[in-house]
Amino acid sequence: MRRNFNHEDLERWAQFSGDRNPVHFDADFAIKNGHSGRIVHGMLAMLPLKNQLALEASICAQACEIKLHLKHAVPIDQFVDYTLSPVQSIKVSSNGKSLYMGSVKARVAPQVAALAAADERRPILERFSAEELDEKYALLSRLVGTAVHPSVYWDAILFSIYIEDNRKTALASDVQRFLAREGISQARPYVVYQISHALTLMDSDGCQLPGAGYDSTYYSVKGKDLVRVNDSIFASVVFTLYTQDRPVLAVEMGLIANLLEEPA
Repeated sequence: MRRNFNHEDLERWAQFSGDRNPVHFDADFAIKNGHSGRIVHGMLAMLPLKNQLALEASICAQACEIKLHLKHAVPIDQFVDYTLSPVQSIKVSSNGKSLYMGSVKARVAPQVAALAAADERRPILERFSAEELDEKYALLSRLVGTAVHPSVYWDAILFSIYIEDNRKTALASDVQRFLAREGISQARPYVVYQISHALTLMDSDGCQLPGAGYDSTYYSVKGKDLVRVNDSIFASVVFTLYTQDRPVLAVEMGLIANLLEEPA
């Protein structure tokens, strides 16, 4: 599978997710932060591959963990090749350079299941109206260029909740406390990148198709694992989606916040 992403793709993803990190839209900012130019959103670059893998898992009617590690940013307007080997290892590359590595496993990790059982659940209609959810599905389908698997749609919806609440979620609160303990001003600027993503399909058939079942759909969110290495803070956040009381998928995002120099 091969794909490239242009400015219109980045703009559509920003409309869907609310992610307007300047590394995607401001070439000068991106260059100052170590890139050759503007880069593609990590979640956007993963969409075609995750959609194909989720469809394959549904055909086999099996639980599945799709895990990706983002090694290098995906440049805008550059072709990207997606390769899935017979042993279910994943490689995403461009011009021979490895960008993402990952794997697909037919399992649900025990800690994921335990977290799903313990988390506080919130109704999805508390965040979006049914009309907004339908509109987002249509937008994502246009962006992917084909029918979107429900689990990939909900994965993207949960990411958009993270973006909207990135100053209020459990993870954001943990980061603020962490900065205070480290003696770092909470006003110090930083830029956040996603460095890993795990999508676990606990019950692929249980994911409600957009247009039905919104009133029985719930989600939970939990921040964990904060570590500082020099001027970088590593963290992760876990979302779980439920149909009524049954967990149907979990999303774990690994993040890095690079602290920038304070303004003079």
